[in-house]
Amino acid sequence: MKHRSITLVSCAWLLLVALAGSLPAQGTKTWSANDDMQLYYEAADKITKSALSPVSFRQVVQGSLKSYLKSFDEYAEYLTPEEYTKYRQGHSRNFSGVGMDIHPNKQGEIVCLPYPQSPAALAGLQSGDILREVNGQPVTGMTAPAIRDLIIGPAGTRVRLKIARPAAQALTIEVNRAPVTAQTVLVSYLHQIPVVKIVRFTNYTLTDLKAALAGLNQAQVIILDLRGNTGGDLLRAIDCAGLFLPGNRLIVTIKKRAGAIPYVNKQARLNLPATIFIWQDELTASAAEVFLAALTQSGRAVSIGRTSYGKGVTQRLEELRDGSAMIITDGTLVLPDGQTYNRVGLKPGYRISGTRSDDDQFLEPVLTALKRGGELGPPAAAEADRGSCCLACFSQDFESIAAAETWAAETGLWPLFC
Repeated sequence: MKHRSITLVSCAWLLLVALAGSLPAQGTKTWSANDDMQLYYEAADKITKSALSPVSFRQVVQGSLKSYLKSFDEYAEYLTPEEYTKYRQGHSRNFSGVGMDIHPNKQGEIVCLPYPQSPAALAGLQSGDILREVNGQPVTGMTAPAIRDLIIGPAGTRVRLKIARPAAQALTIEVNRAPVTAQTVLVSYLHQIPVVKIVRFTNYTLTDLKAALAGLNQAQVIILDLRGNTGGDLLRAIDCAGLFLPGNRLIVTIKKRAGAIPYVNKQARLNLPATIFIWQDELTASAAEVFLAALTQSGRAVSIGRTSYGKGVTQRLEELRDGSAMIITDGTLVLPDGQTYNRVGLKPGYRISGTRSDDDQFLEPVLTALKRGGELGPPAAAEADRGSCCLACFSQDFESIAAAETWAAETGLWPLFC
């Protein structure tokens, strides 16, 4: 079966409720013969003719679509032709801007996630900064594509960003726009331990990740950094997880109206004997959470950090004839252990306190585990829920939790799961 690439994308116009009735199947009769559509057309026509403020028929349609979608689906969105054009540009690998992702947190605030060595990072923006204004315009209530449109611009121009940062007064930072290539995978070293940061999942991530791991087959420990990774292309995240897992291992199941679709590993597993640690935080979301769960629930990695975002649903993009588009939630993500995590998130095997992503703080349990021969130990692991891997000794792979527990008991190691 061929599956589409899944992205992991005012005044209420209640008139669109009339569209709740099912439209006739294509080829039977036209929309003009549908009573609900006739009612909607009649109401929209009267608005354009009678409303005190002049409004076009197109504005009525676009406004009703935006409000109706948001009324029942927090992740749904209607994009006008202009917004959809900018949306597509926002998923390009090369563009001119400041070099950062933006993502709403659970409070609806816009979080800044600058790329390392980007114009934004060099100007002083930090991961986790809350964006308040762009060139003096407040961003509260604005969509991400609209905010992005304010930030990007011709290379050589400047943009003024007002941000809030914990334990600091509001800051205004000017950033020089420049050509930016969106990096999906970056490699650095801490205490000679390779840290592979997966920034986002796109069509380029699998290739970039393979290249990053190519020279690490002799490493004893590898850290996969998913902090601030808000997801992206779910199918690419599945492919990337497969690099660490045996063939045909279940990675995720998508439960849709028409039934459940299991996705198993089809990638060739890389020769990586290293112990794998994964860093996660409250902005690790969506496709990144699928990647995280695939490795931890299989016993291939142990996670360190804070509870993830909890976006456990998928969206599909529906293009419309006028160049506009709709993003609609169409599935629930079910993890290998059969659990869902939407609005709940995934707890780490080892919890890190605080709200900032300090590398030294995240590295400390890794160094402690190495001193213990790869074991994190009972105190830290006691905070994890059932199903979170608590032991960082992964020279073996297991087909089930029971098999892993049996192996741990026979070898005298501290229990794998709690």
